[in-house]
Amino acid sequence: LGMLLVLGAGAGVLARPLRPLLAALVLGAVLSGGWWFFPGHFNLDVLGPASQSGTPAVVSGRIENRQWRREVLPARPLDAWNRVIQGEQTLSGIGHGVGQRTNRTHGVVRATLWAVQRGALVTYAWMTAVGSAVGGLVLVCAALPARWRAIGWWGLRLLTFSLVLPPVASLSIRALGLALGLPEASVGAPLAFVQCSATLVVVGLSAHAARRWSR
Repeated sequence: LGMLLVLGAGAGVLARPLRPLLAALVLGAVLSGGWWFFPGHFNLDVLGPASQSGTPAVVSGRIENRQWRREVLPARPLDAWNRVIQGEQTLSGIGHGVGQRTNRTHGVVRATLWAVQRGALVTYAWMTAVGSAVGGLVLVCAALPARWRAIGWWGLRLLTFSLVLPPVASLSIRALGLALGLPEASVGAPLAFVQCSATLVVVGLSAHAARRWSR
C-alpha cells in the first residue's frame, strides 16, 4: 500500500505539490520506508541433515534428500531480509527438487525455468528493498530546486519497474512452462494468473492516477 501511494502521489508532488498529494506521499513514504523498522514474524524454510526419508531439495547444485523444517523468526525486516531471501531460495530449491523427482520428464525445461526464477527472485527482492526508499527520495527532491527533481522522476520509474517485475516474471515463467508441457505449471495456474493480473491492474491504476495528477 505504501509503495502504491508513493507511485500515485509522487509524480503529482514533483509537478505541483498540492497538500492532499503531499499528505498521500508522506503516508506512503512512512508506510513503505518505516516497515523495515517494525518487528514482525517471518516464516523461514530451513534444510537439515541428509535423510533417506527427507524432502528432495537442491543443495550445492545437486538434488539431495534433506530434513526440512519451517522456523518462525521474530525480527525487524531490516535485520532479517538476507535470511528471508535465503528462505525463499531454499523453498524454491525444494520445489525444483520435488518436481524433478516426481516428474521424470521435461527435466531440461524445468531446470532452465527454475534457474531463471531463482535469479529473478533475488533481483526483485532487492529491487523491492530499493523501491521502498523512493518515497523519501521524492520528498527530498520536491523540497530542492527544480533541477533536482529529475532524480525523483527516475526513482518513480524504478519503483514502477519493481512493482511490475514480480507479477510479469511469474506470469511469463508459468505461461512458458504451460506452453512447454511442464506438468506442475498447471497446478494453481488459474489462481496465480488472477493474483498477478490483479496486481498489475492496481499498479496500472496508480500509474494512471500519477499521470493525471502530474498534468
